[in-house]
Amino acid sequence: MKTLVRRLPSLKALLVSAFVLFVLLVINDQMLSYAAKSNPSSRVNWLFQSEPANYEIAVLGSSMAKEGIDPVLLAESCGLPAEKVVQLAWGGRGVSEQSLYFELFLERHGCKVLLLEMHPRGLESDVLEHPLDEFRYLARLNDPIVFRHLSRQFGELQTRLWQRIPMWGFALFSTQVGWHDVLAVRRGEVFEPNRIEPREHEDLNEQHAATLQKQRGDPSRNPGFTQISSLSQEQFARLWGWASHAGFRCLQLARLMSDST
Repeated sequence: MKTLVRRLPSLKALLVSAFVLFVLLVINDQMLSYAAKSNPSSRVNWLFQSEPANYEIAVLGSSMAKEGIDPVLLAESCGLPAEKVVQLAWGGRGVSEQSLYFELFLERHGCKVLLLEMHPRGLESDVLEHPLDEFRYLARLNDPIVFRHLSRQFGELQTRLWQRIPMWGFALFSTQVGWHDVLAVRRGEVFEPNRIEPREHEDLNEQHAATLQKQRGDPSRNPGFTQISSLSQEQFARLWGWASHAGFRCLQLARLMSDST
C-alpha cells in the first residue's frame, strides 16, 4: 500500500504530461491546418478562396491538357473574354484526383462546356502509382466531398485517423505540407489557374522533348501494353457520366490529343 501511495505522484505527473502533450499537438495541428487552408499558392485553396464564377469552358486533365491548351488562346478562338475560360488541368494528376478537383470546383463555380482530356496511357496501372495526393486535402477532411473521395481511395479508417488524431497526417507528410504552407503564406505567392509558367531552361526542355520522343518508340510505353487500372477506369466513367448527367457538354480530348502526338 505504501508503495502504491509513493507511485501516485509519478502517475499524476504522467497524466499531466500526457494532457499537456495532447494540448500542444492540438494547437500545432490547428495552426498548421490554418496555414494549409490559407496558403494562397495552393491550387486546392484557389477553389475555396476565389470568387464564385461561371465559366463558359473548363479544361480538365493531366499535363497533356495543361501544357497543350493555352486558355487565353482558346478563349480568343471561341470569341470569349479570357476570364470565361479556366484551366483546371494539373500535371501528374490521376483520374481520381481530377474527379475530386472538378467536384470541388463545382461547389463554388460553374461551367457550360467541359474539355476532358484522357490519354489512353492515363488509365494504365503503372503510370500513376499514387493517383491522388491525400496530403493536399488533410486540412479539409471536414468537407464531405473530400472525405468521401479519400475514403474511397484509402479506406474510411485511414481517412478518419487523419481527421481525428491531431498531427497524425501532418507528421506522416511533413515533407509536403505543414511548415511549407507557413513559409508559402509568408512569401505571398498566389496561384493563378490560367498563368503560363515561364520556360527558363530551354536546354532542359529540349532534353525532355528528346526523351519523350524516344519513349514513343518504346513498345512498353505504347497504349495497351500495360494493364488498365480498374480504379482509374471507374473514376473516369464516374466523372464522365456524372458531368454529362449534370447537364455539361463534355468534349473528350483523348483522340485529338493522341493524334497530335
